[in-house]
Amino acid sequence: MTVNVRIKPDGKFVFTGNIEKDPSDVIDLVVDYTQYFKTDAITSAAAVGTNVDIDSVSETDNVVTIILSGGTTNDFFNGTEIVGAKVKVTVSSATRTLERTIIVNIKEL
Repeated sequence: MTVNVRIKPDGKFVFTGNIEKDPSDVIDLVVDYTQYFKTDAITSAAAVGTNVDIDSVSETDNVVTIILSGGTTNDFFNGTEIVGAKVKVTVSSATRTLERTIIVNIKEL
């Protein structure tokens, strides 16, 4: 399964629906920064997972692909806060750095 996320010029996310995965799924989380880094090239990309495993991170033409696996089934929202798995993505170019956290709902599908 592939989940596509686009970062707009203002740095905000655009994606449809919730990002969900079963604990046994291995999925591609594809984050497209082409609109944000219009004339810059990403020089580094990193991802850190909380309650989800990051198998690999790669970048091609300002699009970052993160392979996610594992995770523990959890409540996405506990009444006061979002508690799903988190993927913190940090990308840098020669002139800018952008860090965003993407919430992933781990549940039996």
